[in-house]
Amino acid sequence: MSLRWRPILVAGLAGVVLLSALGFWLLSQVKICESLSPVQIEALVLRKAISQWQEAHGDLCPDLATLRRGGFLAADANDVDPWGTPFSWSCRPEPVVVSIGPDRVAGTLDDVMVPRLQNGAPYAP
Repeated sequence: MSLRWRPILVAGLAGVVLLSALGFWLLSQVKICESLSPVQIEALVLRKAISQWQEAHGDLCPDLATLRRGGFLAADANDVDPWGTPFSWSCRPEPVVVSIGPDRVAGTLDDVMVPRLQNGAPYAP
């Protein structure tokens, strides 16, 4: 092989490796989204809006109107869970968004919390 083609070949191989890695990462993200329920996805959207607002305004905990007014949450974004109950959230030490689930009773096993607490401690707003 001619030496003048070597840089082109190396760049091409590097591109293939990079695209392969990107492809594997994208597939892993699709699998993560497939494993989430609609209520978890809605809670994640709300949590992301809260986190972005906090990055721009400090540690205070915004309400829904503030998130929408500031453009951090779309006007048509769900603010209620699939069972018609408004999401609740706490911002300490980090944003936690909660749906009280289909039984509409807080503190029961069907509650959905994003992110889930590692120690299984109950949510306390």
